[in-house]
Amino acid sequence: SSNRDIASRVILKLRHLISLLGVLLIDAENAFNRFNRRVMLRTIQFRCPLLARYAINTYRVAVRLFAGGSEITSNEGTTQGDPLGTAMYAIAMWPIIALLSDKELPGNLTPLSSGGSTPRKVVQVWFADDGTLVGKLDSIRELWNILNEIGPPLGYEPNAGKTWLIVKPGRESDAER
Repeated sequence: SSNRDIASRVILKLRHLISLLGVLLIDAENAFNRFNRRVMLRTIQFRCPLLARYAINTYRVAVRLFAGGSEITSNEGTTQGDPLGTAMYAIAMWPIIALLSDKELPGNLTPLSSGGSTPRKVVQVWFADDGTLVGKLDSIRELWNILNEIGPPLGYEPNAGKTWLIVKPGRESDAER
């Protein structure tokens, strides 16, 4: 899974951090079909103007889908098979990622890049709807709660049943709290 690969790379880069206690691998429920299309189009206009004309022309009105002799209307998300669907979805995730990045969190991880002046409490790595959070358990838990609050109105519904928390050996009881 891409989430597992991302987590492995992040852990390898951060293994020297003593305060590293957990990795949360996040999955969303039916993400590409549920993302708020209005938010997606506005974010694409702001973050990637070169893609905006295509996105607006393709998604500004409900998309008619035909399957097995019947028609359904798609009002949210991207359409399966759209060659730019993943790129548009990734750009549309920017407001969620930015909101999570701006949160003041407990803990004190060392900055990742040399020369960075602001300590990063939780490292985030995202690929489309798959997210990975690395940091102290209380910080990860707080971001998970925030994501569950801000995500659904934007069409991003974290799926607890497919989300995994990985902790250091001996820290299992801390994770259960």
